[in-house]
This record gives sequence, structure tokens and C-alpha cells, in this order.
Amino acid sequence: MSKTKINLNKYGWKVLAYLIGLAIVMLIYAIPFVGWVVQFAGILFGFGGLVMLLKDWIWGFKKLKTQSRNHGQAARKIRIKHI
Repeated sequence: MSKTKINLNKYGWKVLAYLIGLAIVMLIYAIPFVGWVVQFAGILFGFGGLVMLLKDWIWGFKKLKTQSRNHGQAARKIRIKHI
């Protein structure tokens, strides 16, 4: 059997912070009424994050589309002026 060792210099304290946070959240989930409320709040925050991500993605796509369209119009105007 080999021992595994967490290299804290490589990963920093991120792994340890994750495990401590996970333990705290699991303990809170175990509390009868409070755990349900915390789980529900977590789900709402998660869906809110997804909505914000999708909104930014769609707005970014629309912005690129309008920029490329406007760039094409500007190029046509320049060609028309030179003719």
C-alpha cells in the first residue's frame, strides 16, 4: 500500500479550503429545517449563476454579430467614397 501526500505547495491551500468548506456545508445540510433552506438557497444561486452566464454569452454573441455587420458597412462606405 502506498501513501499519497497532498502537495500543498503545488495546489496551495485550495484543496484544504475546499474540503473544510465541504464538511461545513454537509454539517449544515444535516440540520433538519436549516439544511433544507440552505440547499434551496444554493440551488437558487446556482440557477442565477447559470442565467447570468447565458445572458452574458448571448449578449456577447449579439455584440460580435453587430460589430461584424457594422464593420462590413463601414468598409462598403469607404469603397463607395473612393469610386
